[in-house]
Parts: sequence; C-alpha cells; structure tokens
Amino acid sequence: MPAAFPNYLQIRDVGRRAVEFLMGLDRHDLELKRQRLDLELSECTPAWSAKRNEMQSVAELANARMQGVPTTPTISINDIEAAFLLAPDEDEWRPLEDMTSALRSRVADMREAEVPEVEDISDAAAEELAHLTELAGEQNANRNSLFRARQAELAQRASVARRLAALEEDLQKNLDAQKLRNFGSKIAETFAADYCPTCSQPIHDTLLAQQASAAVMPVEDNIEYIRSQRAIFQRLRG
Repeated sequence: MPAAFPNYLQIRDVGRRAVEFLMGLDRHDLELKRQRLDLELSECTPAWSAKRNEMQSVAELANARMQGVPTTPTISINDIEAAFLLAPDEDEWRPLEDMTSALRSRVADMREAEVPEVEDISDAAAEELAHLTELAGEQNANRNSLFRARQAELAQRASVARRLAALEEDLQKNLDAQKLRNFGSKIAETFAADYCPTCSQPIHDTLLAQQASAAVMPVEDNIEYIRSQRAIFQRLRG
C-alpha cells in the first residue's frame, strides 16, 4: 500500500504528481506549457478583437463590409484566407473581387467603344436641349404657381386667425356687459346707462361705435351674431 501522502502542504493532486515525478513523466512540464499558452491566448483575444474592429471601421469608411473574419483568434490559415470584403452593387452586396472584375470589364468596353463625333450628334443634342429647356420652364411655372397658391393660403389662414381672435374678444366683452346688467349692480347701471353722464347724450345699448344715424343691436343680439360669425370662421379655419 502506498504511504500516506502529506496534505498539509496543500499541493494539488499530490499523489498523481508524486507518481509522475518518480516515473520521470513530462506531465508537469506539459501542464506548465498549457497554462502558459492559455495565458497567451487570453492576452491575444482582446488584441484580436481590437484589430478586427479596426478592420471593420476601415471597411465601412470605404463603404464596404467585412465578411468571414473569425471573432476569436485562430491559427487556421484556411479560416483567415476565407475572409473577404463586400462592396455595394445597386441594391445588393457583392464580393469585392467580383466587383473589381466587373468594373475592369466595363472600363475595357468603354475604351474599345467608338466615341461619336460632335457633328454626328449635334442636331440630336440641340433638339434634346430645347426639349429639356421647355420642360424646365414648365416646371418652373408650376413651381411659381404653387408657391403663390401656398402664400395665399397662408395669408388667408392668418387673416382667419386674426378675425377669430377679434371675435373672441368682442364676444367676451358683450358677455361681460350682459352679465353686469343682469346682476343689476350699480356699477353695471353706471357703465350701461342709456346716456352719457358727462354730456348727457344718448348712448345705445351696444359696444360698437355710437352713430346717431345707424341702427344698432342690443347686447343679446350682438352675442348671437358674434357666435354665428365665430362658427363660420372656425369652419373656414378647418
């Protein structure tokens, strides 16, 4: 039977390590190497992520996308070589190499294409220019018409708003006058008298300007009239 192993030194797996030492195994050295590699890997992970984010930022500055780059460190050459960039092609994304080949092909076709002479296209260009000039004039006339209509609408809305504010003020004044008269207070009698206390000239029962030759409505009729006018302008305001 094996002797009792001392546990007071707090050595982890003391029995297994003692056997490995007596048999001359490299288990301990391998364990140290594994721990060292794990430490190096943990240090490489943040650096890998930072470099990957940097590459992604550079790709975005060029209006491209990075594809296939592993998110964690790897030593596989196949994984690294599988990464590629995507470039926009109208409504889709295509590999950058395919886009480069397509653009090179287009450049070659443009170089081989025959450039028309000015004399050959002058008449067609002049006709197209005249058509576009006429179209631009029509569009400009429509724009001016819409602008004037819009300005007129804004002016009308502002006028309606001012008229509504004036009607609200007149309505409140007439309601206050009616309330004072209905209460029968002396103050109301003083302010709502049928004659001027200074010159003794007759005063009509209205808040409008006093005109001897014009017939005026009493306060009650004024209130109803102002309310009907307010309803009309509220409908105009929409």
